[in-house]
Amino acid sequence: EGVVQIVGNDYAFAAAKSDGSVISWGDSGQGGDSSRVEDRLQEGVVQVVANGAAFAAVKSDGSVITWGDSGVGGDSSRVEDRLQEGVVQVVGNACAFAAVKSDGSVITWGDSGVGGDSSRVEDRLQEGVVQVVANGAAFAAVKADGSVISWGDSGQGGDSSRVEDRLQEGVVQVVGNVCAFAAVKSDGSVITWGDSGVGGDSSRVEDRLQEGVMQVVG
Repeated sequence: EGVVQIVGNDYAFAAAKSDGSVISWGDSGQGGDSSRVEDRLQEGVVQVVANGAAFAAVKSDGSVITWGDSGVGGDSSRVEDRLQEGVVQVVGNACAFAAVKSDGSVITWGDSGVGGDSSRVEDRLQEGVVQVVANGAAFAAVKADGSVISWGDSGQGGDSSRVEDRLQEGVVQVVGNVCAFAAVKSDGSVITWGDSGVGGDSSRVEDRLQEGVMQVVG
C-alpha cells in the first residue's frame, strides 16, 4: 500500500511511497538493489528519476541520493557535496544525470561522454538555468534569458554550435528524442540539432518551420 510513483529503467524498478520511502527491485547492479543507500531512502523522498541503469531520488530537503550502475550515474560521490541541498529538478538520459538547483546552476554526473561531464560549458551553467532536457546521449539547458546550452555526445545533440547563433534568445521549449533536439522559439520558429538522420537536420522542411509552431513533440 501507499505507492505513489513507480519508475523503471532498462533493468529495474523503484517505487516511491506516500511516507517518502523508496523500494527497488530488479537487476541488483543496475538499480534493483538500493541497500547501499537504504538508510537515506526511509523518508522524505518526493521524486525518483531513472536513467538507463541507475536511479536518483530527490528529497524534500533538496538533496539527491543515487544508486545503480556506478559508471552511469549510480555513484554521485564526485559531486555529492553539491547535491546536499537546493536541487529542484533531476533529469536522466541513457547513462548520465543532470540536476538543476534553486540558484539556477546545474550539476552533472555519470558517463562523461554522454553528458555526465559538463565542464566544457560549466561557466554557462552557474546561474539562470530554469530547465534541463535530455535526449538519449546529451542534455540541453534552457536559461531564463531564452538561450540554450547543450553538452554530451557531440554527434547526438551535445554540440549545438552549428545553430548557436539562433539559440541565444527566445527559446520557450526544447524537446529531445533518442539522438537529437528541437527548440521552439517565441516567434514560432524551430531550430534543430543532433543526429541528422533522426531529426537533427530539419532543412527539408525548414521553410515551414519559420513561424507559427506552437509545440514540438519528439
